[in-house]
This record gives sequence, C-alpha cells and structure tokens, in this order.
Amino acid sequence: MLLVWIASCQKEIWEGFCIYNDVAFTATYLLEKYNFEKILILDTDAHAGNGTAEYFRTDPRVLFVDIHQDPRTIYPGTGFASDIGADSGKGFSVNIPLPIYAGDESYKLVFDEIILPLTGEFKPQIIVRNGGSDPHFNDGLTHLGLTIAGFRMVG
Repeated sequence: MLLVWIASCQKEIWEGFCIYNDVAFTATYLLEKYNFEKILILDTDAHAGNGTAEYFRTDPRVLFVDIHQDPRTIYPGTGFASDIGADSGKGFSVNIPLPIYAGDESYKLVFDEIILPLTGEFKPQIIVRNGGSDPHFNDGLTHLGLTIAGFRMVG
C-alpha cells in the first residue's frame, strides 16, 4: 500500500479557504488513469472536507474518512456522523466529528477504534491524506487541542 501525504485544503473555491482540491484531483486521477479500485482518503484537517465528500459521495471505490471539529462549532457546518454517502457510495463516507478541546487521547481513540479497523477492512491500495495544522491547540480559528505529539501519532 502506498501513502500519499497531501497537506492542503479541501474546501470548494467559493467558500474562501481554498482554490484547488488537490486531494479530490489526486484520487480521481488514480481512479481514471491507473484504474485504482480502492482508495482511502483520510482527512485530519479541523474543518470538514465537504468538497472532497461531494466528489466521492456515491463512489464505493473511495472510502472517505474525515476526522474534524464538531460541525456545530466550526465552519462550514458540515460533516455530521449521519452523513455516510449516498446510492452505491452509502457507507463509504465516515465523518468523525470531535468535540472542542478533544486533544491527543481522543485522536488516539478514534484511530485505534475506528480508522485503523476501517482501513484493515477496506484494504485500500493507497491512502491519500489531507492534513492541515489547524487541529493544533494554538490555532486561532479551531479548538481541537492537538499537540505536536498528537500530530506525530496521526502521521
């Protein structure tokens, strides 16, 4: 299995954070050009990856796992646990909203109990990761409370 690390944003252009969705482009390129059959997109940015979620909402070849701050407390207000995809992609979108100040132990629990088992079951050919620095405890816009040690664990 390959791991592609992409540190970028995933929001649509009209939402003010990003211009390009290189995560969705990368996965689409791998599906179309190299005929990948199973791609895991892991989004650990503090904001829900709503743009990427929309790209693959109905595609069972892409498991989109998004760990982010509770959407009731942060822009863009999407990424509720009940949003699991649609049609043939139903169940292939996994939103894991965390409460504010969740911290390192919450991230470890999520990885141990949800993300690692899902990855083992799905058996992706590649993992494309979107990871911003905004879960850091000192970020001015978000409130997830992740330390440098927590970032190491996520990586």
